[in-house]
Amino acid sequence: MADDLRRQTRELVALGRAEDDKPDRAARLRRGVEELFLGWVRDHGTPLAEESARELLAVDVELNSQGLEVWLDRGRVVHEGSMSRRLAPLRRSLDAMPRRSRTARAAPA
Repeated sequence: MADDLRRQTRELVALGRAEDDKPDRAARLRRGVEELFLGWVRDHGTPLAEESARELLAVDVELNSQGLEVWLDRGRVVHEGSMSRRLAPLRRSLDAMPRRSRTARAAPA
């Protein structure tokens, strides 16, 4: 699960950086986050129709796209070195999580 979280975070970061400084950034980020989330839902093999999944993910898509905007704007203000120092404890915590493959997940009870 930790590997999935790291991969998904990298994908969101890549999306944010790709859309930064483009016209209509907010709408582009919303569309991109929605597509990422729908892909992740499909990867889990959901039986939901795409439109149902979109409806269920709508609030998460909005909050995450807004969060990317704040992160991108904040990056312009905060020096990269000081941000790296702030994020170091989080990175260490994530790195300390055990790495388990998808096939190693426990079976449902």
